[in-house]
Amino acid sequence: MAKTRKYGWVIVILLALTSLANAGILKYRNPEAQAAPELDALPARVGDWTSEGNLDMPQYVLDVLNPDAYVSRTYEDGEGNGIYLFAQFHGTNRWGAHQPEVCFTSQGWSIEYQQLASTVEETLPGTDVTANRFLARKGQTTQVVLYWWFSSSNYQTASRTAQMLDSLKSQIIRGEGGGNGFIEVATTVTPGSEDEADERLRRFAADLVPLFGEIIEMRERPSL
Repeated sequence: MAKTRKYGWVIVILLALTSLANAGILKYRNPEAQAAPELDALPARVGDWTSEGNLDMPQYVLDVLNPDAYVSRTYEDGEGNGIYLFAQFHGTNRWGAHQPEVCFTSQGWSIEYQQLASTVEETLPGTDVTANRFLARKGQTTQVVLYWWFSSSNYQTASRTAQMLDSLKSQIIRGEGGGNGFIEVATTVTPGSEDEADERLRRFAADLVPLFGEIIEMRERPSL
């Protein structure tokens, strides 16, 4: 009798958990949009790097990405080195950007990885945030690229899967839209300067982590 009662409670608990999960999933399919962070509020100065303002994005690119917020800039240091930055945010469970390797390849770039058959994942210096790294070559031009993902809860990571799971958790547990975003930085590499360019880009990306975190956390939530 006691054993039957025990199994009965297990069934009740499982049914309750299933109902909660179904409710969360149903709401996830039609979520309330998250308020977009003001990505263009990113400071014009990041470490030793300065930007003169936002760049215009081609309309066909915006039509494809359809972001709720984005920022596109070039930052330069005092020695003429430049770094390109692009970030975007979607306020719902639309996943938006795909891996930039796809875009680079479609535009004629060849992708080279660092001793691995897939994108290298590394931790940005002084942070616990990981980013993906690859080299892109086109003709005589070589770029080193770092990119990572973020969620509306300010979870920043190299793992697309981890970011999607965090967005899903946000939707199911908090009933929010599971907003998500993407950050990419790139710089041109001249022959013989690969290590220096790589280190500059990593430091710049590390400086971005807390700045984006502040912007994400300052976003206004939609009124109920």
